[in-house]
Amino acid sequence: MPSPLIYALLSLVFAAANDVVFKRYAAKERSRGAYVFGIGLIWLLLQVPTAFAHGVEFPIATVTLGYGLLAGLFVTASNLLLLESLTHIDASLGSTIYRLNTIGVVVLAMLFLDEPLGVHKGLGVVAGIVAVFLLYRRDGHCQSTHRTFTLYW
Repeated sequence: MPSPLIYALLSLVFAAANDVVFKRYAAKERSRGAYVFGIGLIWLLLQVPTAFAHGVEFPIATVTLGYGLLAGLFVTASNLLLLESLTHIDASLGSTIYRLNTIGVVVLAMLFLDEPLGVHKGLGVVAGIVAVFLLYRRDGHCQSTHRTFTLYW
């Protein structure tokens, strides 16, 4: 099996495990900010020694820093919102919607990168939206905490 396929399948396994951990964490009222901070801390503790071991330098360019901070803001917001959604809906639905971020990418790429929509992309967007409606149930199956969203607590 080619290594890119192995990486993609491992990514799928780890993403699934991550979403189950997210759901278990979101099942009780706990600090969202501390949780996301912990994720960032683990990332830092893994990346810095690896970079130094490979002799990677950290040039601080304004453009790099700006894009990095903007991406960090979006990643943090998306993870906080995923955690909040998992307090109210099933993990399978929340995870599916989260992974359908490609729909947003298609729309934003059309608006900001002048990428064409095309028939296949359009059908893919429609299929993704239909999938969400097929998975959604309003029967109260998911145990929700019914707590209100607070950004860092």
